[in-house]
This record gives sequence, C-alpha cells and structure tokens, in this order.
Amino acid sequence: MRNKKSGSMLPTKPTFSFLILYSLFLILLASCSIQKQISKSANEDVLSNKALTTAHVGISIYDPAANKYWFNYQGDKYFVPASNTKIPTCYAAMKYLGDSLVGLRYGFSNSILAFQPTGDPTFLHPDFKTQPVLKFLRDRSSDEEIKIGFLDTVWRDQPWGSGWSWTDYDASYMAERSSMPAYGNVVNIKLNEVSVRNIVDTNFLFGLKMFQTQTGHFDSLLNRDQLS
Repeated sequence: MRNKKSGSMLPTKPTFSFLILYSLFLILLASCSIQKQISKSANEDVLSNKALTTAHVGISIYDPAANKYWFNYQGDKYFVPASNTKIPTCYAAMKYLGDSLVGLRYGFSNSILAFQPTGDPTFLHPDFKTQPVLKFLRDRSSDEEIKIGFLDTVWRDQPWGSGWSWTDYDASYMAERSSMPAYGNVVNIKLNEVSVRNIVDTNFLFGLKMFQTQTGHFDSLLNRDQLS
C-alpha cells in the first residue's frame, strides 16, 4: 500500500511484529547470558573450591519480578541461619520491647539509694542522646545526704558468648557483655592532631594529649600511660 501524497511505502504490521520479536530475543539472550555468568561464577568460585568441599553450601538467587530463579543450588536444604537470625531478632525486639527499656531497678533504704542494673545497652551510648538513667543518678547524687549503692547480684552470665572468636576480640561488634554496659562497652580511640597534642619539648613530656576518646576519664588514663 502506497501513500498517495508522498508515494512512500507505509510501515506494515509484519515489520512491527519483527521488531517486537527481535527485542524479545535480545532480552532473552541477555537473561541467558546473566544466568550463565552467575552459574560460572558460582561453580568456579564456590562449588569447586576445595576449601568448601566438606562444607554445607547453598546458593539461591531469586528474581521476584520475573518469578524465577537465576541460580538455585541446594536452595531447598536447611542451613544454620548464622547472621540471618538478626532479622527475626530485630523484628521481635521492635514488636514486643516497645520504644524504651527498663534502665535500672532501684529502692530506698533510709538514706541509701540501692539500684540494680538491667543490662540496658543504651546507657551512655553515643547513638542515644537522651539518657534518663544518667539524669536520674545525677539528680540523686547531688543530694549529699543520699548514698548510692550498686547491686550486681542477678547477672550470672559470662562476658563472652558461646562460639565467639578471639580473632574478633578487637572488633566493635564483639564487645563484652555485662550487667550495666557503658558506651556500649566500647572505647573509641583516635589520635589527636599534632597541634593539640601539647608537645612543647620532647625532653619534658608532661600533660600530653596524644589520644582522645568519648570521655575525659578515658582520655586521662590513656594520656597518662604515655608518661610511664
């Protein structure tokens, strides 16, 4: 069929259909290429690795949009969840713990305020700007007639969890457990700039400020050690 005005041929339906089929062919080819790349990488880097010969290995890559697996090797097997348990743990904590925790339990006996820690991990933690426990203790300690007693008689656990590795001891996510964590039981140490290290004379090293932490008490301990 010709266009009478210009005399040129109009596009026909078969040509349009060919373009669609060609595009689908390219998409299918790309999908196969991706699957082959994933399969090759999985086999060469993981499944053929001699170090993993006796290990329990499973690889499952699923595309919910396409409703298909890009790669699936022993995806139906049961494995130890490892760090995946953090997901249901977070969900359970958000669902049942609410927006706050019990910071401590306390009671008065004459002029003595006795308190018992509850393992609250937010105490003095830098991520939590509001510190109700600290404010409570400060307000009570300002009264000279009140003495504060610390009762650590309930906690019976160990500082380290079962299976913790010594090679991870210096990592921030491996902080020791305690009945009353402070600063997350982690000390953040950084080296001060030269201009504030207070080095006047290398023969007279006094009052150095080499390091800085999140609290002046830790600062004094670290910088004092530099003089010993």
